[in-house]
Amino acid sequence: MNDSDIRDVLIKKISMHKSNSIHQEQYTADGSVRADVLEIGKHLNAYEIKSDVDTLRRLPRQIEEYDLNFEINSIVTTKRYQKQVTDLVPEHWGVLVVREGRRSGITIDTVRRASLNPKLDWEQFVGLLDGQRLKRLVNRLNLNDSLGVSKTQVSRAYKYDLIQMLSLQLSATAKRKLTQQVRESLKTSLSRMV
Repeated sequence: MNDSDIRDVLIKKISMHKSNSIHQEQYTADGSVRADVLEIGKHLNAYEIKSDVDTLRRLPRQIEEYDLNFEINSIVTTKRYQKQVTDLVPEHWGVLVVREGRRSGITIDTVRRASLNPKLDWEQFVGLLDGQRLKRLVNRLNLNDSLGVSKTQVSRAYKYDLIQMLSLQLSATAKRKLTQQVRESLKTSLSRMV
């Protein structure tokens, strides 16, 4: 089974969550790794696909980056890599295995359910949003007041300087609110593929 076969079945499966949006081939905040499929709803769920024709050589780096950027992570693979993948990915990662049935076509079985990622880096997560959208969002939520700067200063700030200010100066409640708004903004700003 190749990536395309697996991706089609995965997207069909997660498309049943009607209020979620689904996106393909989205990069992490620093651009070093690309998530195969993102599902954005109550959380930002990332899926890494490892088909029969893939290798696992890049997987340790992908795990590291997914854990910094996405709230829930899962790997989707075939029987060929099931054991290796289950041993490699952290316990909070979901493990989904695809199989071909004689009559039913390709199906996906959940071997291990994903849980919230304890390694999420809030700054990396917020950095998934492009700079202009982030600045507009900060100003719309009047978070500039919490930062002690004007809306003009927010608009002129470098993206990562702004993220660092937000990280250092926002309360936990304000961070949760911003996280929710970043998620909602990502739903509409990423190139929708499905």
